Amino acid sequence: PLLGAAGALVLATATITRSVVVALVASLLVLVVLLPRRLRVALVVVGALAISLGAVVLVQAAGLGLRSSNVGVQVPRAVADPGFVADDGGSTMIGGVVVAGDAAEGTRSREVGLFEGLDIPALENLVPGRRYTVSFAVKPLGPELTTGIAGNNAGTGWGMARWTVRPASNWQRVYVHLTATAPTERLIVAPDSGPARVRFDVLMVTPSREAALPPSVDPGGTNSDVPDGPTRPRSPIASAALDTFDPNARAGHYANMHWRLDFWAYLLRETAKNPVLGVGFGRPAAFEWKGITYDARTDPSREFDFTPPHNSFVNVLYRMGGLGLLALGALLAVAVWRGLRLAFQVRASERAWLAALVSLLAFIVLIACFNVALEGPYMSMFFWTALALLLVLPGLHPKANDRPSLLPRRGSFASAVRRLGRG
Repeated sequence: PLLGAAGALVLATATITRSVVVALVASLLVLVVLLPRRLRVALVVVGALAISLGAVVLVQAAGLGLRSSNVGVQVPRAVADPGFVADDGGSTMIGGVVVAGDAAEGTRSREVGLFEGLDIPALENLVPGRRYTVSFAVKPLGPELTTGIAGNNAGTGWGMARWTVRPASNWQRVYVHLTATAPTERLIVAPDSGPARVRFDVLMVTPSREAALPPSVDPGGTNSDVPDGPTRPRSPIASAALDTFDPNARAGHYANMHWRLDFWAYLLRETAKNPVLGVGFGRPAAFEWKGITYDARTDPSREFDFTPPHNSFVNVLYRMGGLGLLALGALLAVAVWRGLRLAFQVRASERAWLAALVSLLAFIVLIACFNVALEGPYMSMFFWTALALLLVLPGLHPKANDRPSLLPRRGSFASAVRRLGRG
């Protein structure tokens, strides 16, 4: 039962990377609570050692050690760039970095369309296994968000990374990171969605642990997105935690958080106009944020034409009003109460199944507070299944309170599950 509980949590959340971590932690908590005392102490000791070892690994991965590896690394060199033809030349070598165009004045920038852009077939002097920073200047020519790729679009070699620029009249500096797999790699930078009409300018490739990146060269723009000195690579977990509260971070976590908060605040203000029954499901939210309208439902080809608020419960309140949210909350409260009440009356093996159901439901509720979970089938099927089992199974157990019930109460908790499956 314990392995089944842990496996159920992992399988139910394996579609989201961070969710797997949360599911494993929840499973370990279930094991710690339900195991005998001696095994519980042993598990805590092993867990403490594992956490200590993991902390050491994270510190090393985050580049917090005393050693520096900035010695003896060659700078990349472009052999040719036939895909970029400027007014008076293509790519050249200036100051040890690859440069395309002259962004200092913006006179040699190149306008490109969908899947067009900068193509360097052979970028030499790379060190396999080393991480490189690819930066370039972009000026969108359309009123919508533009996304693109940087790297090898065939998916081979160092692969490719995605980038996004917002609609703006000035130049924007974009940074992506790629890890070399061979001494020579192909580098392509091109837009692949949105209005797909942009202007590209200076392209630079530098080792991520080398000297500071060159100053920004965005004509008419600002240098706020350019780091002041050398940067050390951080682990993804540390980056997500720190960048969420850093308005100058380039990863987008800060903007992502504020987009959600602003969207939720907007929907709550709109809900105040229809607090009882909500606005219904046919009305678009039409939320405007930084020049982009989300959930306008006017043109299916638009990237954000249909955009839920990434909070299923705020969405229920907005669409169904206070009555709808109250009904959903009542179902959750009754299900959790029935499960917890029965947990103190059954054997440890049966308690594990109840703990797994409650943990699974609580986890999906947490995910639904920050993502589009209950609006689609992939996460909502686990939510409604766990909710239904917690509402029905306690009534099938012989130790349930003696109350009138339409369901039989013979046999054990496991036999109740089998009877429910058969019929």
